[in-house]
Amino acid sequence: CAGNEVYKTQLSSANWSAVMNGINAEVVSDIELAGTDLLLGTSNGVFRSSNAGSNWTKSSDGIIPVQTESILFNNGRLHCGNSTYGLSRYEWMNGPWTYNDFNTQFMFTLMSDGDTLYAGTSEGIAKSIDNGITFTPLNISNPALISDAFQIAKQDSVMIAATFSSDILISTDYGATWTSKGASGGLSGQLTTTVAISGGNLVTGTAADGIFLSTDLGDTWTQVTVAGLSIYDMTMIGNRIIASTLSANGCLYSDDDGQTWTVTLSDEFIKLSVGGNLVLGTDGFDIYASLDSGATFPYGLQGPQDVEIMSMHASQSDVYIGTYYNGVWWSPLLSITGISGQSGSDPEIQCYPNPAGNVLSLSSKNPISGPIKLEIIDLTGRAIYQDTFNPNGMINKNLDVSYIPAGLYHIRVQSEDNSTRSVIRFMKY
Repeated sequence: CAGNEVYKTQLSSANWSAVMNGINAEVVSDIELAGTDLLLGTSNGVFRSSNAGSNWTKSSDGIIPVQTESILFNNGRLHCGNSTYGLSRYEWMNGPWTYNDFNTQFMFTLMSDGDTLYAGTSEGIAKSIDNGITFTPLNISNPALISDAFQIAKQDSVMIAATFSSDILISTDYGATWTSKGASGGLSGQLTTTVAISGGNLVTGTAADGIFLSTDLGDTWTQVTVAGLSIYDMTMIGNRIIASTLSANGCLYSDDDGQTWTVTLSDEFIKLSVGGNLVLGTDGFDIYASLDSGATFPYGLQGPQDVEIMSMHASQSDVYIGTYYNGVWWSPLLSITGISGQSGSDPEIQCYPNPAGNVLSLSSKNPISGPIKLEIIDLTGRAIYQDTFNPNGMINKNLDVSYIPAGLYHIRVQSEDNSTRSVIRFMKY
């Protein structure tokens, strides 16, 4: 695939064909549905399609085109959170885009409860009671401990937020006040990445040690999965909690409020997408589908060649994927659920340890002809490290990552003749 285009397929990755050009965005980080319209959150603002992706128009004129981290359509208003200028909103029928008076450097997630919105940001959590017209930073017991609010979950009056630190933010009064818990109750040394609430139990995934459970509103935490799992995403269907990992345990689920977990697929998942009883998972290159709420994943479809998947959206008949530097792709759901068996990616380049602390080591399975271009890229698409070198055979390289902030990153390795192209994800703690 060349350029930033939109593609369709009927059968497999071998039959993808371009159907539209002109989405001038390199990274598609979010795909949402607004009524019957499709919305893309991209590195160049928001794009909208009213005809199932055949044509796209840019819908973010009036706001600065920076990396869109999250989009949310709620009660006739579109909300956009980006990586530099915080929050903006759009009146769906009339426009225009308007910046909110709450500014934050990074806006990671948005969730709604009627006209009440919650925003997870690099400065903690903000709340709006007027469907996003105004946001107010929420009272946190010890703001000095809080770095980022990556994901938020809510059940009745109880809310929980992951911070990518050993602290968990917890509220028992509908988000009015928040308390920092976790570091002294069993999460010391962990990095919390994702959260859920089920049956009054609080559940959090960690970057390097699996899933922890609290039955006393966060005062104490117990590890409920095997150690060493890197949990990246978590979602719910009814009372079932589904979690994805960056390790060989792939996808897990719990039907007893997070107390016990069952492994459903032995392949890493970096992203989950849910629609009804349909669950999609991806390892970044291939798509896997479950029709039984994540209990089994008997269907798989190899993704487009050399394309890294960043986001997914599924309806009853269609699947859309947003990619890293390769636009948007489409496939009928039947082309996935009509193919049995699963094909996982087997990258030429490996990195370890993952998650990494101060040093990350790269190695190749086979000899590679140089020179090689290597980049470390953050989730906004910015290259924070670049190097070109000649491995003279096997790659065996140590990278100093001690200066990189905690988070998820991509390593892109490409040879000059394009005979080797690989994208590896790693987590920095």
